[in-house]
Amino acid sequence: MDYFQRDKGMKMELNDTKGEDLLKVAIVTGDHPYEVVAFHRLIRSLAGMDVYIQNIDNFAHDFEHGKLDFYDVFVFFNYHQDGPTDEDLKWFKGKPKSALEFALDSKKGVVMWHHGMLAFPQWDRRKEMTGLNVQKMTVSFNETIPVEVLNSRHPITEGLSDWAMVDETYNMDGPSPDCDVLLRTTHPECVKELAWTRVVRGKRSFVFQSGHDGQTWSNENFQRVLHRGIQWASGRI
Repeated sequence: MDYFQRDKGMKMELNDTKGEDLLKVAIVTGDHPYEVVAFHRLIRSLAGMDVYIQNIDNFAHDFEHGKLDFYDVFVFFNYHQDGPTDEDLKWFKGKPKSALEFALDSKKGVVMWHHGMLAFPQWDRRKEMTGLNVQKMTVSFNETIPVEVLNSRHPITEGLSDWAMVDETYNMDGPSPDCDVLLRTTHPECVKELAWTRVVRGKRSFVFQSGHDGQTWSNENFQRVLHRGIQWASGRI
């Protein structure tokens, strides 16, 4: 019996949204640890989304089998520092460079989230989608970060007011001037721009510096921004 047919009843129960058209989201991870329970609780809180967390090996494998068209938006939460490449890899690694190029060349939206915006630091395509050219960076953990909302009329930040949250900071150069910055901080050990958007050849990219661990993920304003950022990248809002 087909796997999805066998589990159809379970899937319908888990995704019972009364006919809502679920947004199909791929979250790509790898080369960086995260708090598993807190992370999954955050992802399960994203209403209206059918989310598939996967490491980059599975992502590349699905690309080779023509499966990536299934998704509406790609969220990158990985932190690979070498490559990407398709060459001289073990058989189960697939073709990660080709898979990433497919994701970036498609009209589907992308979200570069926290350390995901720093993956493949020498790859020009990553720089293009994030607007970042990081030469050096320092980090600091468990910092209380004041967050200033620069544009409360943008669909991602609409109706939000300034807040504070505990998070990891990245002290580095900010994005290029052609980015639309939505959130900013005055924390002395953090890049000033916390969230911004880019449109590259008609493709939407949402970049979100925040979101290291459960301390941040439990913040309701953080959750709203991540949720809306994924929706915006996909063109839903």
